[in-house]
Amino acid sequence: MRDDIDLHLHTAHVGCANETMSVPALLAKCEELGYTHIAITDHYNGPHHAEAQRAIREDLRAYDGPLQITWGVELTIADADAGTLTADEATVEEFGWEFVIGGPHGRYGETDVDAIIATQHRLMLATLRNPLVDALVHPWWFSRGEFAPGKEMAWMTDMSRFPTRRASTSTTWPTWPGCMSWGRPSRWPRTRTTSSRSSTRRTRRASWPTRACPMSASWCQRRRSWGRR
Repeated sequence: MRDDIDLHLHTAHVGCANETMSVPALLAKCEELGYTHIAITDHYNGPHHAEAQRAIREDLRAYDGPLQITWGVELTIADADAGTLTADEATVEEFGWEFVIGGPHGRYGETDVDAIIATQHRLMLATLRNPLVDALVHPWWFSRGEFAPGKEMAWMTDMSRFPTRRASTSTTWPTWPGCMSWGRPSRWPRTRTTSSRSSTRRTRRASWPTRACPMSASWCQRRRSWGRR
């Protein structure tokens, strides 16, 4: 596993990270730690995060350093019944996100153990099949307070009750406890044939090396489209 890449970073703009993680401070720390490539993937849970996402974009435009930076986003479930996400293709294109991760966050009102597992599993599969998504993020995510004794997730002391079979999709399937796994079987398609996203982004995805970090050298060195807007 490479230790010079981190493809899931949050900033202080959206609130998932504290005030010490302003974009300039985050980038400086990544340089100090010897990272070569990072992806900023802060939350977009709806239009209320639009201003914060624009602020992140402006901070990244101002950066002039050695790091290769991919501007991404983390989406969550918008409608648990339909399995839809908090951004559509038009929103992704509007902001210029190059890397989209997403997945369910929470129990969605379920209290029965089997129902919790079934709901999370169904929503993860829906995310994996979504042509907008490049990687499923932190599977089986629940809020910290739910693991306390007597709370809804207190039973979750290991992973023995969770399904392990992989879905047949072109989205990367993560491993627990890591955020993401980039090893893709060679039989997986190199591009999304069902996606209507721009040909530029499909070309970038096609350049991802198999069973490696998806950020190929040629892609990493390209001038980012969001930096020219």
